[in-house]
Amino acid sequence: MQLEEQGGVGGESGRGEPRSQYPYNKRWRQKNRERYEATKKKYYRQFVAGASNRFRRWLPEEDAAVVAHRECDRVLAERLGRTVQAIQVRRSKKKGGSV
Repeated sequence: MQLEEQGGVGGESGRGEPRSQYPYNKRWRQKNRERYEATKKKYYRQFVAGASNRFRRWLPEEDAAVVAHRECDRVLAERLGRTVQAIQVRRSKKKGGSV
């Protein structure tokens, strides 16, 4: 009760809830629009790269390459014509992990 009267609860006294990073991040995105868009595009590209193969069955050679994990997922996805996400999910299923 006394803390509330003194302003000790919440963000008013400088203690309590942390300040949001949203205003800082929003300002940065506005100043660096091109850099932000390029990063966003690069991130989402990994999910769209092999979308045309969505219903194609996995070949035994592809399964072997996925499980062996000799290449990074991005390179393997480009080579197999699959998405990075598809590679990761397939590896998890083949190794007996839960998805």
